Amino acid sequence: MSLITISRKKVAAGTVMIVVSFIFCCTCPVLQAQTDVFFNTSDKFLIPRYNGSISFAVNGSYANATLEDGSWIFTGLHLDGSQTLENLQFSAQNSNVTIISFRAASTVVQSERLSYSVKGQGKQVINIGTGSGYGSNADWSVNSNNTFLEKDWSVSHGTVTVTGLTGNISIVYYNFTGAFGNSSTMPLYQQHSVAIAAAIGVAITVVVAAAIKVRSKENQAKGKNTQLANVNRLKSTKESA
Repeated sequence: MSLITISRKKVAAGTVMIVVSFIFCCTCPVLQAQTDVFFNTSDKFLIPRYNGSISFAVNGSYANATLEDGSWIFTGLHLDGSQTLENLQFSAQNSNVTIISFRAASTVVQSERLSYSVKGQGKQVINIGTGSGYGSNADWSVNSNNTFLEKDWSVSHGTVTVTGLTGNISIVYYNFTGAFGNSSTMPLYQQHSVAIAAAIGVAITVVVAAAIKVRSKENQAKGKNTQLANVNRLKSTKESA
Protein backbone atom coordinates (compact mmCIF):
# COMPACT_ATOMS: atom_id res chain seq x y z
CA MET A 1 0.00 0.00 0.00
CA SER A 2 2.81 2.37 0.87
CA LEU A 3 4.59 1.59 -2.41
CA ILE A 4 1.49 2.59 -4.36
CA THR A 5 1.27 5.82 -2.40
CA ILE A 6 4.93 6.63 -3.09
CA SER A 7 4.52 5.89 -6.79
CA ARG A 8 1.51 8.18 -6.98
CA LYS A 9 3.49 10.96 -5.29
CA LYS A 10 6.34 10.54 -7.79
CA VAL A 11 3.93 10.64 -10.73
CA ALA A 12 2.25 13.76 -9.35
CA ALA A 13 5.61 15.46 -8.78
CA GLY A 14 6.75 14.51 -12.28
CA THR A 15 3.53 15.84 -13.77
CA VAL A 16 3.97 19.16 -11.95
CA MET A 17 7.54 19.46 -13.21
CA ILE A 18 6.44 18.78 -16.79
CA VAL A 19 3.68 21.39 -16.57
CA VAL A 20 6.05 24.00 -15.08
CA SER A 21 8.65 23.29 -17.78
CA PHE A 22 6.04 23.61 -20.49
CA ILE A 23 4.78 26.95 -19.14
CA PHE A 24 8.35 28.25 -18.86
CA CYS A 25 9.15 27.25 -22.45
CA CYS A 26 6.01 28.93 -23.72
CA THR A 27 6.48 32.17 -21.81
CA CYS A 28 10.26 32.52 -22.15
CA PRO A 29 10.21 33.81 -25.78
CA VAL A 30 7.50 36.32 -24.84
CA LEU A 31 9.55 37.58 -21.95
CA GLN A 32 12.58 37.96 -24.18
CA ALA A 33 10.55 39.83 -26.79
CA GLN A 34 9.30 42.25 -24.15
CA THR A 35 12.75 43.02 -22.75
CA ASP A 36 13.82 46.58 -23.57
CA VAL A 37 17.28 48.12 -23.36
CA PHE A 38 17.41 51.24 -21.22
CA PHE A 39 19.73 54.19 -21.84
CA ASN A 40 20.45 57.54 -20.20
CA THR A 41 21.64 60.95 -21.30
CA SER A 42 25.32 60.02 -21.01
CA ASP A 43 25.09 57.19 -23.57
CA LYS A 44 26.41 57.96 -27.06
CA PHE A 45 25.74 56.07 -30.25
CA LEU A 46 28.82 56.70 -32.36
CA ILE A 47 28.98 56.74 -36.16
CA PRO A 48 32.72 56.38 -36.91
CA ARG A 49 32.26 56.24 -40.69
CA TYR A 50 30.79 59.76 -40.81
CA ASN A 51 32.42 61.33 -37.76
CA GLY A 52 29.06 61.71 -36.03
CA SER A 53 27.25 60.72 -32.87
CA ILE A 54 23.74 60.46 -31.49
CA SER A 55 22.66 60.91 -27.90
CA PHE A 56 19.41 61.66 -26.10
CA ALA A 57 18.26 64.63 -24.02
CA VAL A 58 16.27 62.38 -21.67
CA ASN A 59 16.38 58.80 -20.48
CA GLY A 60 14.54 56.14 -22.42
CA SER A 61 14.53 52.65 -23.87
CA TYR A 62 14.46 50.75 -27.13
CA ALA A 63 13.67 47.24 -28.27
CA ASN A 64 16.61 47.04 -30.66
CA ALA A 65 19.39 49.29 -31.98
CA THR A 66 21.84 48.47 -34.76
CA LEU A 67 24.40 50.46 -36.74
CA GLU A 68 24.04 49.74 -40.45
CA ASP A 69 25.75 51.60 -43.31
CA GLY A 70 26.45 54.65 -41.17
CA SER A 71 22.92 54.91 -39.73
CA TRP A 72 21.56 53.92 -36.34
CA ILE A 73 18.31 51.99 -36.67
CA PHE A 74 16.12 51.99 -33.56
CA THR A 75 12.93 49.97 -33.09
CA GLY A 76 10.48 50.54 -30.26
CA LEU A 77 12.25 53.76 -29.23
CA HIS A 78 10.66 55.44 -26.22
CA LEU A 79 11.89 58.69 -24.66
CA ASP A 80 10.65 59.80 -21.26
CA GLY A 81 7.77 62.22 -21.80
CA SER A 82 7.32 61.23 -25.45
CA GLN A 83 5.30 58.75 -27.42
CA THR A 84 6.90 55.57 -28.70
CA LEU A 85 8.57 55.82 -32.10
CA GLU A 86 8.30 52.37 -33.64
CA ASN A 87 11.02 52.89 -36.26
CA LEU A 88 13.77 55.49 -36.49
CA GLN A 89 16.75 55.55 -38.82
CA PHE A 90 19.19 58.37 -38.10
CA SER A 91 22.57 59.24 -39.58
CA ALA A 92 24.70 62.16 -38.38
CA GLN A 93 27.59 63.20 -40.63
CA ASN A 94 30.24 65.56 -39.24
CA SER A 95 27.82 66.54 -36.50
CA ASN A 96 26.79 65.56 -32.99
CA VAL A 97 23.05 65.14 -32.52
CA THR A 98 20.95 65.08 -29.36
CA ILE A 99 17.43 63.75 -29.89
CA ILE A 100 14.96 65.64 -27.70
CA SER A 101 11.44 64.29 -28.26
CA PHE A 102 8.93 62.66 -30.54
CA ARG A 103 5.30 63.77 -30.76
CA ALA A 104 2.39 62.36 -32.72
CA ALA A 105 -0.89 64.28 -32.96
CA SER A 106 -4.21 63.23 -34.47
CA THR A 107 -6.52 66.18 -35.11
CA VAL A 108 -7.92 67.26 -38.49
CA VAL A 109 -4.54 66.36 -40.01
CA GLN A 110 -2.36 63.70 -38.41
CA SER A 111 1.22 64.79 -37.78
CA GLU A 112 4.46 63.41 -36.36
CA ARG A 113 7.28 65.60 -35.06
CA LEU A 114 10.86 64.65 -34.21
CA SER A 115 12.89 67.32 -32.41
CA TYR A 116 16.65 67.33 -31.96
CA SER A 117 19.60 69.66 -31.47
CA VAL A 118 22.79 69.55 -33.49
CA LYS A 119 26.34 70.79 -33.12
CA GLY A 120 28.55 70.97 -36.18
CA GLN A 121 27.51 72.11 -39.65
CA GLY A 122 27.25 68.66 -41.12
CA LYS A 123 24.34 66.63 -42.45
CA GLN A 124 21.59 64.54 -40.88
CA VAL A 125 19.60 61.90 -42.73
CA ILE A 126 16.42 60.89 -40.89
CA ASN A 127 13.63 58.43 -41.51
CA ILE A 128 10.89 58.20 -38.87
CA GLY A 129 9.21 55.27 -40.55
CA THR A 130 6.33 57.17 -42.12
CA GLY A 131 5.44 58.95 -45.32
CA SER A 132 7.57 56.61 -47.41
CA GLY A 133 5.10 56.73 -50.28
CA TYR A 134 5.20 60.50 -50.58
CA GLY A 135 8.20 62.43 -51.82
CA SER A 136 6.66 65.88 -51.90
CA ASN A 137 7.94 68.59 -49.59
CA ALA A 138 4.29 69.62 -49.18
CA ASP A 139 3.87 66.72 -46.74
CA TRP A 140 6.81 67.86 -44.59
CA SER A 141 8.22 70.90 -42.85
CA VAL A 142 11.52 71.63 -41.15
CA ASN A 143 11.80 74.18 -38.36
CA SER A 144 15.19 75.52 -37.27
CA ASN A 145 15.42 77.70 -34.17
CA ASN A 146 11.68 78.56 -34.40
CA THR A 147 11.91 79.45 -38.12
CA PHE A 148 10.27 77.46 -40.90
CA LEU A 149 12.78 76.71 -43.63
CA GLU A 150 12.36 76.66 -47.39
CA LYS A 151 15.91 75.49 -48.11
CA ASP A 152 18.76 73.49 -46.53
CA TRP A 153 16.60 70.36 -46.47
CA SER A 154 15.00 67.88 -48.82
CA VAL A 155 12.87 64.74 -48.68
CA SER A 156 12.76 61.63 -50.81
CA HIS A 157 10.47 58.66 -50.14
CA GLY A 158 10.07 59.48 -46.47
CA THR A 159 13.77 60.19 -45.80
CA VAL A 160 14.58 63.77 -44.80
CA THR A 161 18.06 65.23 -45.35
CA VAL A 162 19.05 68.34 -43.40
CA THR A 163 22.30 70.08 -44.38
CA GLY A 164 24.44 72.71 -42.67
CA LEU A 165 22.08 73.64 -39.84
CA THR A 166 22.89 73.97 -36.14
CA GLY A 167 20.81 74.52 -33.02
CA ASN A 168 17.31 73.17 -32.41
CA ILE A 169 15.63 71.46 -35.34
CA SER A 170 12.23 69.85 -35.78
CA ILE A 171 11.04 67.78 -38.71
CA VAL A 172 7.29 67.31 -39.10
CA TYR A 173 5.32 64.95 -41.31
CA TYR A 174 1.69 65.83 -42.15
CA ASN A 175 -0.48 62.86 -43.08
CA PHE A 176 -2.99 64.56 -45.41
CA THR A 177 -3.84 61.20 -46.96
CA GLY A 178 -4.72 59.81 -43.54
CA ALA A 179 -7.03 62.77 -42.90
CA PHE A 180 -8.92 62.61 -46.19
CA GLY A 181 -8.29 59.00 -47.23
CA ASN A 182 -6.46 57.59 -50.21
CA SER A 183 -8.39 59.12 -53.09
CA SER A 184 -6.60 57.37 -55.95
CA THR A 185 -9.15 54.53 -56.13
CA MET A 186 -12.22 56.60 -55.37
CA PRO A 187 -14.82 57.81 -57.91
CA LEU A 188 -14.22 61.29 -59.31
CA TYR A 189 -16.87 62.94 -57.15
CA GLN A 190 -15.34 61.39 -53.99
CA GLN A 191 -11.79 62.35 -54.95
CA HIS A 192 -12.88 65.98 -55.20
CA SER A 193 -15.51 65.91 -52.49
CA VAL A 194 -13.85 68.71 -50.51
CA ALA A 195 -13.67 71.01 -53.56
CA ILE A 196 -17.25 70.13 -54.53
CA ALA A 197 -18.51 70.83 -51.01
CA ALA A 198 -16.65 74.16 -50.99
CA ALA A 199 -18.12 75.08 -54.39
CA ILE A 200 -21.62 74.21 -53.20
CA GLY A 201 -21.07 76.31 -50.08
CA VAL A 202 -19.94 79.28 -52.18
CA ALA A 203 -22.90 78.84 -54.54
CA ILE A 204 -25.37 78.77 -51.64
CA THR A 205 -23.76 81.88 -50.17
CA VAL A 206 -24.03 83.70 -53.50
CA VAL A 207 -27.68 82.69 -53.95
CA VAL A 208 -28.60 83.77 -50.41
CA ALA A 209 -26.76 87.08 -50.84
CA ALA A 210 -28.53 87.69 -54.18
CA ALA A 211 -31.91 86.90 -52.63
CA ILE A 212 -31.25 89.29 -49.76
CA LYS A 213 -30.18 91.98 -52.21
CA VAL A 214 -33.31 91.52 -54.36
CA ARG A 215 -35.54 91.57 -51.28
CA SER A 216 -33.79 94.70 -50.07
CA LYS A 217 -34.38 96.42 -53.42
CA GLU A 218 -38.02 95.38 -53.35
CA ASN A 219 -38.42 96.83 -49.87
CA GLN A 220 -36.72 100.04 -50.96
CA ALA A 221 -39.00 100.32 -54.02
CA LYS A 222 -42.02 99.59 -51.88
CA GLY A 223 -40.96 102.27 -49.44
CA LYS A 224 -40.52 104.83 -52.22
CA ASN A 225 -43.95 103.97 -53.64
CA THR A 226 -45.50 104.41 -50.23
CA GLN A 227 -43.78 107.78 -49.78
CA LEU A 228 -44.92 108.87 -53.26
CA ALA A 229 -48.49 107.81 -52.51
CA ASN A 230 -48.42 109.78 -49.26
CA VAL A 231 -47.12 112.86 -51.05
CA ASN A 232 -49.83 112.59 -53.72
CA ARG A 233 -52.47 112.11 -51.05
CA LEU A 234 -51.20 115.18 -49.22
CA LYS A 235 -51.29 117.20 -52.46
CA SER A 236 -54.83 116.11 -53.16
CA THR A 237 -55.87 117.10 -49.66
CA LYS A 238 -54.33 120.55 -50.02
CA GLU A 239 -55.93 121.11 -53.45
CA SER A 240 -59.33 120.09 -52.11
CA ALA A 241 -58.93 122.52 -49.24
